[in-house]
Amino acid sequence: MSYMTYISFPQKFAPHPLSEYEQREKSAGLYHYTCMNLRDVYVYWPFNSDIESSSCITFTDKYSASFKDCFINPFIYVLYQGVMPGYLERLHALFQTSDNEINAQEHTRKLTKKLNEECSAWMRQLLHDSLHHILSTGDFVEIYTVWFDGSDTKMDFGPPAIEHIITLDDVLTQTNLLELMNRHKLTISKK
Repeated sequence: MSYMTYISFPQKFAPHPLSEYEQREKSAGLYHYTCMNLRDVYVYWPFNSDIESSSCITFTDKYSASFKDCFINPFIYVLYQGVMPGYLERLHALFQTSDNEINAQEHTRKLTKKLNEECSAWMRQLLHDSLHHILSTGDFVEIYTVWFDGSDTKMDFGPPAIEHIITLDDVLTQTNLLELMNRHKLTISKK
């Protein structure tokens, strides 16, 4: 059981081949490759990223998912958001150094909360930057999050229960609208 996040775009991607990432001096951008179990994979890497890391945003085929009254845009992908570089290592280190004293546990909780907030801000910035790079002025994307428990093997999803419309700049500040909620649709426009 997990949340699945889908995103729709108004036009097809115009990515660079993954083989050009090094040639382009690791410049930020949308890159494409094909892998064995997924037909097409599109990845937005920020500037100077390690392509072996998960510090990116990935769009893959929506597989057999179908949507009723969910999207206006025709190009639908599964959205995967990576984590801030070094996040997992820093989180692991917090728990390795804590001991059983109540004060130490409270201190670890505060540091973990601060680290999670830092990671969340980084992820919002990455989403903002990727959409700014991909979208043209006047375009919008639709993000639809649904709880997938495996019981609906057909992956037929109905209309959203909650909808919000924000601008691309709001992605950086509207933290509550980017939280995972079942059947939540978020429309983000670039002005």
